[in-house]
Amino acid sequence: MDPRIDEILRITKDTNRMVHKMRRSQLWGRFYQVVWWIAILAISGAAYYYYAQPYVDKLTQLYAQVESGGAQAQSVGSQLSSFFGNWLPGAVSTTTAK
Repeated sequence: MDPRIDEILRITKDTNRMVHKMRRSQLWGRFYQVVWWIAILAISGAAYYYYAQPYVDKLTQLYAQVESGGAQAQSVGSQLSSFFGNWLPGAVSTTTAK
């Protein structure tokens, strides 16, 4: 065979081998990147569950207490208004005159 053809064949095989290595490296890199992000998300979720969740529960309970306290204050105000009727300044009468 011609020495140039042998050289071209050798370079082609070497290039093919290198391209396969690069493709394999790319696939492994993508695999490790997916594993990395799954680990980050799992660690974040676990940190939230173990460290932040008790505080979130306490804030939710506090909000519910404040909300029920506001409803109680409104009901007390309406009871006082109906009890005192027109005696309180600015009170609106619930009875209509005929």
